[in-house]
Amino acid sequence: CIPNAYSEILIKRLCEIGKENQLKPNLSEVEPFQYFLNGGELIYDELDKRDGKYTRREILSRYLMLMVVLDQGPDIEGVRKLLNMVITELYREEVRILHRPLDFLKSWVSQLIH
Repeated sequence: CIPNAYSEILIKRLCEIGKENQLKPNLSEVEPFQYFLNGGELIYDELDKRDGKYTRREILSRYLMLMVVLDQGPDIEGVRKLLNMVITELYREEVRILHRPLDFLKSWVSQLIH
């Protein structure tokens, strides 16, 4: 666990780096986010609105954290497109990976292992 003082420093530094190197995710490619957008733009006033058990802000944060982990290679745009397609397909199959990640891990990953 990272102490709070270091967490704040880390988050601020990540924000600075992100501001210098902006490559915004295309949220309109992710079907579950269609209600979070208006004309392709994020509706900031509704980020604290509930989407099931969690707020839209929490769901988007989970998506962005997943994206940050995957954005480490040479083909960031390709990996982002793949991520967006996978999330959309999972939600079409009623697998709400961003809302219930543990359910996803229990059912889907355990099937791969066994």
